This record gives sequence, C-alpha cells and structure tokens, in this order.
Amino acid sequence: MNPLEVKNRKDLKNLIIYIENNFKVNSWKIDDIHLWPILRIRLYMMVMMEIENPTHLKITATPEPAKQKVKAARKRNLATKIVERLKLEYQRLSLKYQKQKDKRKLANWLKKLPKVDHLFFAQTTYRVTHKNKLFNRFFDTYIKQKNIGSNYMYLESKKDPNGDYLNKDQICFFEKFKKIYHHTTSIKNLEEHAEISLEGYKEFDLFIQQFDYAKPFYKIFNKEDVLKILAYIKKDLDFFNLILDQCKPTHVYSLCYYGGDVMCLMAEANRKGVKTIDYQHGPQTDVHMAYTSWSQLPEDGYHMLPRNFWCWDPHSTEIVNQWANQHALYQAEEVGNFWIDYWKKKAKTFNENGFILYSLQPSPVKLSELFTEEILQFIKHQDYTWYLRLHPRQLEQKEDIIKLLESAGVYDLVEIDEATNTPLPLLLSQCQIHLTQYSGCAIEANLMGKNTVFLNTIGKEAFPYMFKERKAYYIDPESVDFNKKLTELLKV
Repeated sequence: MNPLEVKNRKDLKNLIIYIENNFKVNSWKIDDIHLWPILRIRLYMMVMMEIENPTHLKITATPEPAKQKVKAARKRNLATKIVERLKLEYQRLSLKYQKQKDKRKLANWLKKLPKVDHLFFAQTTYRVTHKNKLFNRFFDTYIKQKNIGSNYMYLESKKDPNGDYLNKDQICFFEKFKKIYHHTTSIKNLEEHAEISLEGYKEFDLFIQQFDYAKPFYKIFNKEDVLKILAYIKKDLDFFNLILDQCKPTHVYSLCYYGGDVMCLMAEANRKGVKTIDYQHGPQTDVHMAYTSWSQLPEDGYHMLPRNFWCWDPHSTEIVNQWANQHALYQAEEVGNFWIDYWKKKAKTFNENGFILYSLQPSPVKLSELFTEEILQFIKHQDYTWYLRLHPRQLEQKEDIIKLLESAGVYDLVEIDEATNTPLPLLLSQCQIHLTQYSGCAIEANLMGKNTVFLNTIGKEAFPYMFKERKAYYIDPESVDFNKKLTELLKV
C-alpha cells in the first residue's frame, strides 16, 4: 500500500501516520504548546473535503497588470499638504482613541465574567428548541442531571438573534470581544512575544506540496505564511487565558474539541492543570483523525488535546483508548448519550409512527447524492412517509431541497419541518427504519434500538461493528435494486 496515494479516508489516515513517523512533528511549538494537533486536524479536514468534493482548482500565472499611462503628478500647494497632514493626524488620534475605548470595553467585560467551577464550550448548532427554549441537548441535560445549579458558564462564539436561550444569563458570547482583543493587541514580531520552534517544518512543507489533494492545506500553512497563523494563534491563546484567569474553572468541557478556538482554550486549561473533557458529539471512528491513532504523543502530552474523552458507547470508547491507554495523561470513558437517555425515560409523545427517517448531510455530500433517481422513485411509488431531517449546517439549503423535491413530484410525500425540529431520539423511537449517508446519527439510532441503512460506502468503513452485529446495512442508492432491497429491509 502506497501511504502517499490518497483516495479515501483510510488512505488519508495512512498518510497522516506516515507524516508523524517521518517528520519532526513534535518539534513544532509556540512556547510549550505543540502545533501538530491543530496542523494534523486541519490537514485531515481539508484533504478529506478535497478528495470527497474536489474543487479542481487550476493554478494559472498571474497576468501582468495592464500598462497605464502615468500622468505627471501635479504639484500640490502648501495649503493642500497641510490639510492632508492634519487629516492623517486626526485619523491616527481617532484610531488611538478607539483602541483605548475598546480596551476599556474588553476589561469591563472580563471583570463581569463569573467565577465558576464548570466552563462549557459549545456552539449554537448543538442547541435544539425544547420547551420553547434553545436547549443544549447534551450539556444542559448533564447540568440538570448533576445538580450543578448556577455554578457554570457557557462559552459560545455567536448569538442566534432570533433565539430564546435557556438560562441566557449563564452564556458568554465571546466573538465580539475576541475581535477587540485581536484589534487592540499588536504582535509585529512574533518571536519577541513567544518562543517559536519550527525545526524540520520546511521539509514537511516541501513534502506536502507534492500533492494536489493537499493544495487547500498548503495554501494556508506553507512555510512562508505559517508565522502569520502562529501570531493569530498566539492572540487566541492569550485571549482564552484571560477568560480562564477570571473564571477560574476546575473543569472545562467541549463539544467537538478540534475547532481553533476550543483547541486554544484547551491548551491554556491544560497548562493550568484544569480538568479538560471532550464530550462526544458525533462519530468517533477508526478513520477520524481527531480521535484515532495519535502515534507520537510526547511525554508531556499535547496541550491542545483534552485529557478526558466522554463517549456514548463502547465502540467509540475503544477507538480512543487504543491510543489513550498507552499514555498516562489520557483516557476515554463510556458515559452514555445524555440526550438519548433523557428521552428514554420520557413517555412517547410523538403521534406518527412507521415512517422512514432519513438523516441528511451537508457538503461534501451533494444534493444529487442525497436524492438519486432511485430514492426519488421509491418515495413516489411506495406507500411510506419520508421524514427528511436537515443537518444544522444544511438549513440554508432548505429551499434548494424543496425545489428539487417539487420538481421530482414528491414534495407532498415528505415531511421536513417536523423531522428537523422534533428531537432526534423521539423520531428514532417511532420510525420504522433510519437512513443516512454516513452520519453519526447511526450511533444514536443504534442506542435507540433502530437499524440504519447507509447509502454511502464511507458508512461501511466508519461503522464496521454495526454491520458485524447486523444493526446496519448498505444499499447503493444508484442501484436498480434499491427499491427491492429497501423494501426487504422494511419487512425485517
């Protein structure tokens, strides 16, 4: 097997392990913080998007600017020069005043942050409307279960202007203030503010530039531009350090730890000895490089990685522990799916049953892949109601999906709004079967005792144990036998 040939996620995993074993990834640091975790995960995400939804970008020579006739500059009189200098001085003083004003605003905001034991980092995408409030389906359930009371705070980047948040006084929306910090903090020479080590990075850069599939990555993280990225990361690290110094939490939790903001928060929390926990938000598979095969962990660990991983099921736990068990700092623990467990204890209140639940997925999955001709024909000719559940990142595609379904003559045979807004566990409890391309909703279906039909081969790669346990099946959605095979499974 050629570790440099990347056609699918398994190949991509092999490439990343090859890099870890052949380049000085643990020599790339800003102060004592290793950069490899953020580089590895960006490489994984960007190459995955490229191989599954190629952009086919063509690099062309930059055209020479058109020659223009240069007119001789007119001599400016003394009065004009004085006016221009006054304008520039006014702009300089205005900018200086605005920076001072913004610094005071940031300082006042920080002072108002509460001292709490529990700091939860999550985005609005993990909230659902429950009892007419925007409710974090994982953490709000946990907070209530553990009787944490008001001894907590949420960190979320942006506020939904139309959302009515549960316990809104416990939420800190930080994006505006992070921008202020970046704007008012000057780092002209990064090496005067932090100790930078990039030993061997040039060789890695030259290596990765060989491959077209890595083009999105090396356009950003190339050797020439990486210091600009590090200056930005340095500001993020310092910003979240200010928050931690003010709130003084004993526990920091994340949902999806591998975003840039949360990795900087985790790094500063780990530096301070705060307990860091990532709670599972979706599939943690053997090819998801945020959760599997960390082959070169240094003795002092990676600060950007959470130390503790809370998982939904034994299979997800095992994926993490395959590498975490080799290092004293890391561990994975099966704690269950708080949202699923919450609904299992409630009486069923959904009126419909026996429908087909189809969990859709956003890019890189295309609409033409979500709704092949065979799927549309099944919807049109078989006597089943289809519940089409949109992914949170797919809401902007809703009108395009509706137009596609209307043109196919099946829009009246599907339900979108109720399927998207009803809690997933409730839908799973009442559906006849669950379909998806390769979504982690399959794990939640499994926890609710429902089988999943995968419509993409990635599902077979990601969840082999489900197939082994006969809790999942694969049907090619472009196969002429699609109708027959799905009908047979509906009778099981």
